[in-house]
Amino acid sequence: MRTKFLGLFAMSILAFVFLMGFASADINFVSVSGATQSVNQGSTATVSFKLQENGTGDATVINYGVPLTLTGPATLDSAGSVTGAVTTLNQSTITSTTMSLTFTVSSTQALGTYTGTLSPTANYTNGTFNSLLISLTVTSDTPQEILDCSTTGNPGELDVKDIEFNNEGMQETKFGDDDEWFPLDEVEVDIEIENNGDFDVDDIEVEWGIYNTRTDEWVIELEDEKDFNLKDGKDDILTINFQLEDDLDVDLDELTDGKDYRFYVLATGIIEDSKSPNDGDNTCVSDFETAEVIIENDFVVLSDIQFPETVQCGADVQVSAKVWNIGDDDQDEVYVDLHNNELGLFHKTIEIGDIDAFDDDAYSFNFKVPSDAEEKTYALEFEVLDEDLDVYENDFDDDESRFVLPLQVSGGCVGVAESEVSISASLESGGKAGEDLVVRATITNNGDRLSTFTVNAAGYAQWADSASVDQTTLVLNAGESRSILFTFDVNKDASGSQSFTIELVSDDNQVTTQPVSVAIEPKSGFGITGNFLSGDNLPWVIGALNILLVIIIIIVAIRVAKR
Repeated sequence: MRTKFLGLFAMSILAFVFLMGFASADINFVSVSGATQSVNQGSTATVSFKLQENGTGDATVINYGVPLTLTGPATLDSAGSVTGAVTTLNQSTITSTTMSLTFTVSSTQALGTYTGTLSPTANYTNGTFNSLLISLTVTSDTPQEILDCSTTGNPGELDVKDIEFNNEGMQETKFGDDDEWFPLDEVEVDIEIENNGDFDVDDIEVEWGIYNTRTDEWVIELEDEKDFNLKDGKDDILTINFQLEDDLDVDLDELTDGKDYRFYVLATGIIEDSKSPNDGDNTCVSDFETAEVIIENDFVVLSDIQFPETVQCGADVQVSAKVWNIGDDDQDEVYVDLHNNELGLFHKTIEIGDIDAFDDDAYSFNFKVPSDAEEKTYALEFEVLDEDLDVYENDFDDDESRFVLPLQVSGGCVGVAESEVSISASLESGGKAGEDLVVRATITNNGDRLSTFTVNAAGYAQWADSASVDQTTLVLNAGESRSILFTFDVNKDASGSQSFTIELVSDDNQVTTQPVSVAIEPKSGFGITGNFLSGDNLPWVIGALNILLVIIIIIVAIRVAKR
């Protein structure tokens, strides 16, 4: 029995010693983030952490030993201080607040993995202050083709002088700026290459492509353009076009939202000048412009809208298009609405149905042009509607999914085509007999070209002695309007409603006339009739009649008294 008791006591002592070993004091790094990571050249890497003491003792005067130097293909130093550094860790606190250490990686930092150990020290006698191993792998967001160009060098001093975007949008509708692209946008780019060196460079080949720095892949692989030669000091401009769907080397759903895109240009050539010490050597230069791709959650648009450019009155018109969901959410019950009141299209709405993210469906609609339609250009307005019959609107710039395209109606029409020039007139001043009367006329060129018009007034001889116009010849651009003044010397005996005609003769001898009516107020007089009894003369007339009446009464009274 005693032997068993001693055995149990010994086991208890061992267990106590074992537990005391677990309770020995230590400070550890916890909640660590970023201790092992990859970072691009020209970027920063942040390592965050907390310190934890197991509650057996205090740590004071904590020194983190920074800057910390990591070693690898070269050296990489951290910042000289720890952000949010805790210098005291009380036994009762146990776990500190979050701290961080930052590494700034230069754009020329050698690629590879860098390692080091963060080993703080402190006044701490109760145990071990453990360390933190940090491993950073420096990478490049520059494509290998660009790095190879840099390796070749540029002894010929070629220069990518300019890269200029022109976002042409989709179906004549543009949602972003020139460097802000939606899926399906068509973009035109002007590239200017200049030879800044003192020697000729021949066989210059220009390549371009679009690179996503977030996914480290080409979304449009490098494509070759024409070869050309450049003498020293000369330049050349190339224009290229691409569409953000047909020309992509990735699927639409692989595009990322944001300013992660670089439009790269590489120009390579051969120095061809016997006077150059680098004669026969290759030369290469590259540059890029940054662009943004906008990916919405809910945005549906039209593309490839097809219908005849010109149709006759009474013709059947077939419209077709693709309805594209260029957002990253699936859409239910999509509709397309077509509208033009003049052609009798009063919001003709067609249901398309459900469309998955980055997918498309077909739209078609037929209508008949009225036989009495006016011969002119009509605007067909298309709108893409959601399940609540609201027009889709993007969050980027609050633009609606609305597309307006022209339809020319010409030929076979009962109606009369709009005149190439229109005339409107209004009274400017005057309107009394014997005085000048001035009429302002506005002339508008409704044609599609610059036209010259000769101006004249006719048909006024019965009420005016003469007429003059301040401009007898007008030169108007398409859609331009201009005002002119007609001045008439009104006859003294003129009155009532009168008229004259404005005559315009175009440079192709087409005559346009516009009748104009004017009202002439008769000239004022002092007789008993006419205007003498009107307006301000009426009180004088009444006064004169009163005086005459008094005189008559006096004469009658005198005659009666004599009798």
